[in-house]
Amino acid sequence: MSDALTRYAAALCDALRDLPEQDRNAVFEQGLSLATLLRDDPELPRFLASPAFAPEEKESVLDAIADRLGLAPALRELLRILSANRRAALFGATVAEAERLHRRREGIAELEITAVDPLDHATLATLRPALERLFGPRLHIDCATDPSLLGGLTVRRGDTIYDLSLRNQIRRLHKHLREGERRDA
Repeated sequence: MSDALTRYAAALCDALRDLPEQDRNAVFEQGLSLATLLRDDPELPRFLASPAFAPEEKESVLDAIADRLGLAPALRELLRILSANRRAALFGATVAEAERLHRRREGIAELEITAVDPLDHATLATLRPALERLFGPRLHIDCATDPSLLGGLTVRRGDTIYDLSLRNQIRRLHKHLREGERRDA
C-alpha cells in the first residue's frame, strides 16, 4: 500500500471522526458504491487523470456527479483532491483503507468467515457468541464462500486462520495415518 493512499485514508477517517457511527458507516457504504461505479466505468478515472482537461472542467464534472449522487461532503472533497493530484484511481482503495483504519481505531475485530455455502443470518447469529468470546464484542464480519472446504468453515483475523473445515480435518487425518504407516514399517 502506498504512503499516499495511507495518508488519504487517514485524512478521510479523521474527517468522519465526529459523525455518529450510523452516518459514518453510510459514508463508507456510499464511497464503496461510488468506487464500484468508477471501476466499472474507466472513462471517468481516465478523464480525471488526464492533463488534457483543465482543473475547472474536472471540478465541474465532479460537482455534477456529487450533486447527482448526493455525495457526502467528505467523499466529495476526497474525490476533488485525488482528481487534482491525478490519483482518482485510488478512490476505492482509499475508502476501503479508511474503513479498515476506522475499525482498528475503534477496536473492532475484522473477521472473514469462509464456508462452502453462503452463511444465512441465523447461522451467523449462532456463531456470533463464540466469536465474541474469542475476539471481543465488537466485530465486523465479512463472509465468503469456497466449495473446496467440503464442509465446516474458516475464520480469518488478520494473518491468523482458524481452519475448522472438513478439508482440513481430512488432511490432518491423512497425515496422521501416514505417520502411523511409517511407525509400523
